[in-house]
Amino acid sequence: MAQTGVGMISNHSDSDPRSIQVPGTPVEPESIISVPLTWSGEVIGVITLRNNVGKIFVQEDLEILTIFARQTADAIENAKLYEKLEKAYEELSATQDSLIMIEKLKALGDMAGGVAHDFNNILGTILGRVQLLQKRIDNPELKRELEAIEVATLEGRTTVRRLQDFTHVSSRSQRAKADLNKVVREAIENTSPAWKSTAQRAGITIDLHFDLKSISMVKGNHDELREAISNVILNSVDALPDGGNIWISTGVSDGKVFLRIADDGIGMDENTKNKMFFPFFSTKGKKGLGMGLSMVYGIMFRNQVDISVKSSPGEGSEFKFIFSLPEETELGRRVDETSAKPSDLRILLVDDEVSLLDVVGDMIDYIGHTCRKADGGPVALEILEKEEFDLVITDLGMPEVGGWEVAQFCRNKYPRMPVILISGWGAQLDGEEALQRVDAVVAKPFRMEEFEKTINSVISKSKQNFPVS
Repeated sequence: MAQTGVGMISNHSDSDPRSIQVPGTPVEPESIISVPLTWSGEVIGVITLRNNVGKIFVQEDLEILTIFARQTADAIENAKLYEKLEKAYEELSATQDSLIMIEKLKALGDMAGGVAHDFNNILGTILGRVQLLQKRIDNPELKRELEAIEVATLEGRTTVRRLQDFTHVSSRSQRAKADLNKVVREAIENTSPAWKSTAQRAGITIDLHFDLKSISMVKGNHDELREAISNVILNSVDALPDGGNIWISTGVSDGKVFLRIADDGIGMDENTKNKMFFPFFSTKGKKGLGMGLSMVYGIMFRNQVDISVKSSPGEGSEFKFIFSLPEETELGRRVDETSAKPSDLRILLVDDEVSLLDVVGDMIDYIGHTCRKADGGPVALEILEKEEFDLVITDLGMPEVGGWEVAQFCRNKYPRMPVILISGWGAQLDGEEALQRVDAVVAKPFRMEEFEKTINSVISKSKQNFPVS
């Protein structure tokens, strides 16, 4: 039937030469009627009816069964089409949800980036003034007070940089290689107090199982990946209030390195899954700040790691990360920390923020160099038309004429003159690209020691590249 596609009747199948007796089965008289299931000209199956109690099939039976077979074929194919359509709809819905989440996160990231830039300018002024005051006073009590302000400002800097990390474009993740298995082991060790000691004191048991296969190096920043993986492990611990299991494994699938972190905890519903990467969203009440998984998303995105999450209430959660392979490229220029301190330099400082212009100018004076100030890009270009300096230090974001334009003007007119870029966007710039256009990038707010070290390194590098004849 499957070969011919033509319906047939065999009222004495036991003696019909077209039938074959299956060895080991009883031989008994029977009648058979069989019709094909046809769809778009192809046989997709066969319907066969048999009768062994003397029924003789007639042509009318064949016609009725043929009509039924057509309807059956339609039903089967429609069911298949519906299944495909349903699967396509689910995939489309998942893609749509993912795109919506990405757009929401992008909008939040843009907002976070703008806020971070403004805060960095404010913190830059505070940190600079505090450091200058510390160096100019001798009163121990006042020094302690100033140190407290400095510590708070530096903590603010760390918080702002974490906020910048959420924008997914921080340049602090350069094209680096990471030993994923080593990163995972360190993350497991770092979180052991949470899933081991603290859990045991609370009278619960959390068993952590790990299976780390032999894998190649992956693209990513070691410290950032460790922070992200630690956050996911801690998230699994929080999902096991009564104890349970955490499974961590690495391996290779379809030619790509993966990391899987799963637990048999309370799981997440669809609403929680859709919001879990949003900053400040938390299901942990006062216990959670809602920044853990948003930081994981930012770190993994920045390190070009794909993320997939499976979870449902009472069924636990599974996070799977697919890593990119490292690129065989140089990591760019590095600051030479052993550079000798140059003698008195003539430095042009460019910034449209008067408060920062003043405080950075005072830093330069304190270090021992001569500072000429330009309050904005247009003023800087006017000065540079007439004068050459040992070094130009320019802000990035300025109206009319920005830092890139100032740097390009310097490159064209004074190729030997180095340029340092300072900016509240510093941690978000593409470091490799920036170092093709300037000699160094300093992110606001910065410590005076960092600033001086960068100046020394840039001048030393310039002298090596352009020795005096």
